[in-house]
Amino acid sequence: MKAILISSLILLVLASILVVQAPAHLVSRFVNAHPTISIVHAQGTLWSGEAVVYWEQRNLGRMSWNLSFLQLLIGQIEVDMMLNGSAMDLELAVERNRDTLRLSGYGTASPELIDSVLIAYDIDLAGLFEFQNIEFSRVSEPDAIQLSGMIDWSGGEVRYRLAGVAHKARLPALQGRLDSPDNVIRLTVYLHETDDRLFDVNWDLSTGWFELNAMNRFLQVVDVPWDVNDDGDAKAFQLSEQFNLTMQG
Repeated sequence: MKAILISSLILLVLASILVVQAPAHLVSRFVNAHPTISIVHAQGTLWSGEAVVYWEQRNLGRMSWNLSFLQLLIGQIEVDMMLNGSAMDLELAVERNRDTLRLSGYGTASPELIDSVLIAYDIDLAGLFEFQNIEFSRVSEPDAIQLSGMIDWSGGEVRYRLAGVAHKARLPALQGRLDSPDNVIRLTVYLHETDDRLFDVNWDLSTGWFELNAMNRFLQVVDVPWDVNDDGDAKAFQLSEQFNLTMQG
C-alpha cells in the first residue's frame, strides 16, 4: 500500500510538471477557433508566455500572460495580461471562479483601432483613447453585472454622416463615465472634467438593444443646425439598434 501511495504521488508530481511546462502554442488552438481573434508566434508556456494578437486581421501587438497554477488547483482562475502594440496598450487582470467573473484594467487605444469599429456607422475620428480604472464583474446567481471606470478622449477632428449628409467638426477633449444601472452597460459622455453631458450610450446585454441619447448640448458642440432650445440637457434625438450579441448565463 505504501509503495502504491508513493508511486501515485510521484505520478501526480510528474503530471503537474508536465502541465506547468505545457508549451504556449497550445493557447492558439483554443483562441484561433474564435472567428475574429487569432494569436501567432506563441512562446513560453501555457502558464507564462507571450504571443502576437490579431483582431479581424489587424495586428494589435504582443501579448504576455501569467496564469496562477496554484489558484487553478482550488478551482479559481487568475490571469494577468499585458498587450503592447501600435494599436493598443493594455494591462488586464482576470479572475474567475464558479459564480463570478471579474475584470480590471487600464490602457490606451489608437484612433485607427476605434475607427475600424465606427466605420460601419460612417464615423471617422482622430485623437487617443485612454481607459482608466476599468472594473467589471458578473455574478451568475443571481445574474448581475457591475461596471465602473473612465474613458478619456483627447479630442480632434471628427467626420460623420447625419441624415445622409456628410459633416466635419473639431471636438474638444471628452470624458466618458461607465456604470451599469439595472444590468445595462452605460457610457455617459461629458465635456472633459465638467458635468456638461453630451450624450449617453446604453447597451442591454440580455436583449442586445443598443441605444444612444444625444443632448442639445452635443449638437451645439458639433455645430449641427438643429431646432433646439436653450436647455443643453434636453434630449435632441435617440437612436436604437439591436445586435445579435447577447450575454448568456
